[in-house]
Amino acid sequence: MLGFLLCYILHWYLGYYFASRAVVTFQIGVPGSLWKGPIPMILGIIGTYFYTLPFAFFLAFLPEAFIGWSLGKKLLRLRIADQNRKVAERASLWRRLLFKTSGLWGITLALV
Repeated sequence: MLGFLLCYILHWYLGYYFASRAVVTFQIGVPGSLWKGPIPMILGIIGTYFYTLPFAFFLAFLPEAFIGWSLGKKLLRLRIADQNRKVAERASLWRRLLFKTSGLWGITLALV
């Protein structure tokens, strides 16, 4: 939920940046480009939300690496633990974050 809220807030600024970068990166509208037909048109309609969503979800997952919990985990009184049921170490939290958001990194960095 937090990811969608961040997406709504950030799409006015970052969404336009990522959408304009996508036009250059994917060569949308250039003759001979692979991006023809309805897909660029659909992305143009929802582009600012579509391009901001991966970055917003990354920001929503980021508190887990810094403080060891997210808003949902705090509300449900859950903790991130290792195999021995001890509180996970900071390095483990960062590895977990990088693994969870690896797809989001790829999508976001491809547009920059």
